[in-house]
Amino acid sequence: MMHPARTLLQVKGEATDASRSALIKTFTIERHRSFDQDPRLGLIALSEIASRALAPTTNDPGTGIEVLNALLRVFLTLRPGAAGVDDGVEPLRVHIGRPTMDEMLTYAFRPILREGLQEIEVSLRLTATLAALHANLPDSQTAIESWAHRHAKRVATTIADPDDRTAFHTAYRKLWRA
Repeated sequence: MMHPARTLLQVKGEATDASRSALIKTFTIERHRSFDQDPRLGLIALSEIASRALAPTTNDPGTGIEVLNALLRVFLTLRPGAAGVDDGVEPLRVHIGRPTMDEMLTYAFRPILREGLQEIEVSLRLTATLAALHANLPDSQTAIESWAHRHAKRVATTIADPDDRTAFHTAYRKLWRA
């Protein structure tokens, strides 16, 4: 979100008029962002689809599960937290703020965690999705584990059916060896 008081660019050292002009031309500011410009937008859009599908008035756990499958594919494609490739070329001294893995997990899973807890199938798929991310994104394991444990705590206090709670905790222990 850009606004007049937000710093868009900071240059260390001296900048000439020509370099300032060239740097300013590298930015495009529009009314709306796109998925290409901000991968967080895609995570938010997917989680909103799941949230609406899982709302009590809709009650569509199948769509929630499909969104979790899509989120897994997105995270494995983005590979947030993964180290850059060392191609022997000196990196540019340009630093762009990017969301942390915990922020990306929040964008993706908070609405699903909020709306989907009553559906055991969604809770089972969410814990399996987080376990798959944990296995495939070693640089992000701490953040992913935190979300998995948070999810397990919520299930323990939210799911009323004892058989569903037992099924979840059996799957959780198997996936997370807790």
